[in-house]
Amino acid sequence: MHLIHHLILLDEDSPLRKGIEVIDSKLSVDTVSDLDYYLISCAKAYCSLTSSVDKAKLSISLLSYENITKFDTDSQSISDFIELFIENTIIRIQSIYDRTLIFVNRLLELGISNECINHSTLVTNDNVKKYGLDKKLKSLNKACSEYRNIRNTIIHHDRYSEENLDMLSMVHQVEFASKQEGKKTLIPESQLNEITELFMTDSQGELGEYLEEIESKLHEIYNSACVIYAKKKLAYQKI
Repeated sequence: MHLIHHLILLDEDSPLRKGIEVIDSKLSVDTVSDLDYYLISCAKAYCSLTSSVDKAKLSISLLSYENITKFDTDSQSISDFIELFIENTIIRIQSIYDRTLIFVNRLLELGISNECINHSTLVTNDNVKKYGLDKKLKSLNKACSEYRNIRNTIIHHDRYSEENLDMLSMVHQVEFASKQEGKKTLIPESQLNEITELFMTDSQGELGEYLEEIESKLHEIYNSACVIYAKKKLAYQKI
């Protein structure tokens, strides 16, 4: 676990440590000072970022043939579940960069609304450049670029398309339709299961390596974040 995790989530100066109130069955915390607001703001953005990383890891861990076969494949083609799991994983991994931009925005108190945050806005910002975060964000952005267009296609236009997946999905759908109509299958079920399991294993490994590279770049940003967080706190405490 990176040091920033302890600095932000276990910060003894955080308003969370001073007490959480329950009002109308909802959790609430008082932010009576500018420091309180800064600490809570950073904590929220950081938790959102780490949550996106954890969910990406979880999605990758679920990318197995064994997990897919636990679903009701008698009433729906297994290809639907394969595509669902892979597309969900790509979207989860890609969301990490968006959450990183929001975290940096809160960390540096840039005051940009979440809706207006984008790569260009941050890497050209003087405060971001001051701490060398522009280069680190560019490095993370480059690492994320491999699947970005794929993610946008999935979200806005169509499904994830890749030659091996397309062929595998088509065969599974034909086999599913053949079973429903009582027709002869294309290839032995055991052979198709073996091919599907190998495809899922390869996809899991590829996306796992992709996430590891992103995490390594993210940790470089965390290194700078530790210094920035400490400086910001000290500045507020001197007021």
